[in-house]
Amino acid sequence: MLMGEVRAEGLLRAIDPVVRVSLTEAQEDAIRAAARQDSWNRHPVDIRLALPTPFGRFYLALIGGRERRSAARLATERNRHPLASAGNLAMVGALIAALALAGLALYGIFADTPLW
Repeated sequence: MLMGEVRAEGLLRAIDPVVRVSLTEAQEDAIRAAARQDSWNRHPVDIRLALPTPFGRFYLALIGGRERRSAARLATERNRHPLASAGNLAMVGALIAALALAGLALYGIFADTPLW
């Protein structure tokens, strides 16, 4: 089953059963078709990684491309997902630490003289 179909079925299951029984077949088909559209999924840069850590599996997604969201939507999302959050700061700190350790390791491997 493709992701769009999984998304469509999950969306239909999330609808209140009382409401869902009132939907016509055409309405259910329209909901399925709308959920299957994955134009948001098409980006020139789309890197998705699952990272195993001692604290469980985490995912990291880097998505990039031409901005198509409206100014109003950008403002709403900026309020809902601020850049300076604890999780973002922790991730940037961990990335900097990992890069520094990798740099020190490479220096130790290729340097003629020890670092200290």
